[in-house]
Amino acid sequence: MNCCSRILSVVVALGALLAPGLIRPVQAVLVAYEGFEEYAAGSQLESNAGVGQSGGSFWTSDWNVLDTQRANVVTAAGGLSYAAGSVLIDGGNRKLDTHIPIGSTANAVYLDRAFPAQAGPVFMSFLFRTTSADGTGDGDFIQFGLDNTAFANPRLSVAHRDNSSLGDFDFHTRAGTTVTDFAGLGTNANETYFLVARMSDTGVAGYNLVELWINPTSLALGTPDAVSNVEVAGLTSLSRFLGRIAFTETGDTYFIDELRIGTLLSDVVITVPEPASAALALMGLAGLAARRRRVA
Repeated sequence: MNCCSRILSVVVALGALLAPGLIRPVQAVLVAYEGFEEYAAGSQLESNAGVGQSGGSFWTSDWNVLDTQRANVVTAAGGLSYAAGSVLIDGGNRKLDTHIPIGSTANAVYLDRAFPAQAGPVFMSFLFRTTSADGTGDGDFIQFGLDNTAFANPRLSVAHRDNSSLGDFDFHTRAGTTVTDFAGLGTNANETYFLVARMSDTGVAGYNLVELWINPTSLALGTPDAVSNVEVAGLTSLSRFLGRIAFTETGDTYFIDELRIGTLLSDVVITVPEPASAALALMGLAGLAARRRRVA
């Protein structure tokens, strides 16, 4: 095959990639991933003590769920999805359902899974949705984050809370166990949100920085929606994904999907080619092929 023919082959291949319905997301290598696709709808994430689900990729342990909440943490049919700008997160056919029984006032870490230990900046992303409505002011709270101790309150995390001072549900960041920075955006019941967090160790004695972006539209994240900057002494590595609930009641339901942990932003934010950029690349290759034909 001559040079011109090779270039034309690339043009044809790129054109096929850009054809409607065939644009493929770009995905990097992950530290850990869970899409919940491998589990039957309605199955518990941990059926009995020590018998946790083991799907996903790159984890170093199975899922572990608090005994008293085991029946309330299940895989549900119908995945969550998000598409905005060049970001495309396809949740497939399953999601994780945490539904709180009527009258529960549980306040505990309820979810835990280990991944390969990391000592540098770590990104975490996931899709989030709740059926809970705003305005009750009763402090409904769910938190997801990273630490290095099993079933510990995650000291680097993002959370969703019915915040009476803001008058609505809102997302916030936490570095340590009490410091928070609310995004101040408010959230709606039954709406899917894409959350991207970066945990960084820029301090002297441990990780100290949590940054949160809500519904990004590209890999250019811009200014975070919430930031917590408090050094957590002794926390020098991250190896556990953890979930915590508090002050929930009367059938509160939370869904998450497409959980990704990585060391680069591109690990956890899946994008497709921008149409304009891809079209320019296709036109450039076509022009180069035409020029080669004339020279030949």
